Amino acid sequence: MPVWPNTTVHSQKKNKIPCSKKKPTCLKKPSDNYVSQDSYLQYSPVWRFDFIDLQGPWGWLNVESKDKIQDILEKLQNFEKLTWEEIKKNKKCNHEISIEQISKKARDRLIEIKKDDLEEIFSLRLSGKNRVFGVLEDGIFYIIWWDPNHKVCDSELKHT
Repeated sequence: MPVWPNTTVHSQKKNKIPCSKKKPTCLKKPSDNYVSQDSYLQYSPVWRFDFIDLQGPWGWLNVESKDKIQDILEKLQNFEKLTWEEIKKNKKCNHEISIEQISKKARDRLIEIKKDDLEEIFSLRLSGKNRVFGVLEDGIFYIIWWDPNHKVCDSELKHT
């Protein structure tokens, strides 16, 4: 701090009392950018391909024909007409699956593709045994696998 001639340096802050023309309010509101954890349920799906597995038993390069790819894409487009709440309503078809519940082969593949830190994956039923598996995070579905034979999470039918 510069010292000017004929002035003394001392602390003037000691006796200052803050004053305000307005009394502060105690009512805090979340910002407009605040999003609750489940607010994505009211929105339609958004697809991401960051996690996609092209190789392996459920890799996308295994899709056998252009017609099958077209069918998969049309079904994903149909999901876009729904909200996540509507999609998740049918828990038998579209649901989270704990990593412990998927097949050992699928867990091993997650290790190979460096996604073994996941705690759960999400299954979207396209038709019959056809599933798309991925990670659902805040309404964004990170596509990983296409499983035409329901082998990622092999379920045993009751009473058969």
